[in-house]
Amino acid sequence: MVIVLQLMHLGRHAIALQISKAPTSIQEPLFKAFKSIDASLCKQFACQDIPLRDFSAWAIELANLKINPGNNQTATGILELQIRNKLPLIITWPHVMLTITDANDAVISEKLLSPQDWLPEDDAKITPKGSQALQEVSSNVFLSLPQQAAGFRVRLLYVDDRPTETSPQ
Repeated sequence: MVIVLQLMHLGRHAIALQISKAPTSIQEPLFKAFKSIDASLCKQFACQDIPLRDFSAWAIELANLKINPGNNQTATGILELQIRNKLPLIITWPHVMLTITDANDAVISEKLLSPQDWLPEDDAKITPKGSQALQEVSSNVFLSLPQQAAGFRVRLLYVDDRPTETSPQ
């Protein structure tokens, strides 16, 4: 019994993620049971509530890039972005990779936007810890773009924020 409880404790995030992907009709009773067991386990063992990183949690509801031609070599743009956490769990905010293309769909540049770059600052519901269960967030990001910008692609991804180790030379 102790081994089973220890495994449940160590795999609590994975178990919660699997429950969130269950059919909605059984999801609520499973979560109630899991939360009571999890609370009991966390009284016995130290628990850290770290938000999960899961790509399947996110739905891009809207992604639009308004391109305003500028002078010289640059243009300006506004990235309108609306994403939704589909899971009933706290999920870590993703990074946004914006790929800028020309009229022939060739990649001109890529911009990696951290959550601090694209999350709205004036929304009280936004927490740095992560997206609350089933939360939807909308943002407008002002950008400097190459003059030949004509199209775009948006991807959500997680980036390892730890510094890379460099070998001594």
